[in-house]
Amino acid sequence: MPVVMLCVATLTGCGEKGRLTVYPVRGRVVYRDRGLPDATVIFQPADANSEATARKMHPYGETDSDGNFELHTYIDGDGVPEGQYRVIVIAPSKISPSQGGREDPNRFEQEASPISGGLIPQELRQKYAQAETSGITVTVKPGENELDPFVLQ
Repeated sequence: MPVVMLCVATLTGCGEKGRLTVYPVRGRVVYRDRGLPDATVIFQPADANSEATARKMHPYGETDSDGNFELHTYIDGDGVPEGQYRVIVIAPSKISPSQGGREDPNRFEQEASPISGGLIPQELRQKYAQAETSGITVTVKPGENELDPFVLQ
């Protein structure tokens, strides 16, 4: 029986052992002065020699209906290892009314925005879908990390 217990303890501990320490990271994605719902935010390690790069880690999260996100590496909402990251934002091509989009067809006559049911331009989505072209960099530090909004423009 002690051998079985030792094996179970060893197996259950393997997932936790060797994990990098992570810190909470929260932020918001904004397009045309409004939170962008249903986007995916991905952090790509900027330092080629970092532990996160060596482990091929890409912390990520999804924006809520107001464009807010919370990143995770191992489990939902756990955070991101310390370090520098380049940011990728995968924006949806169109926002439906159920995601905060247009409900009143006359409400936003003058502006085509994702919130009013308009399309997000392809060139804008392509720009932010690549770490090399997004232009967004972030440094995650020990403790709480409340980021400035990522404004897509």
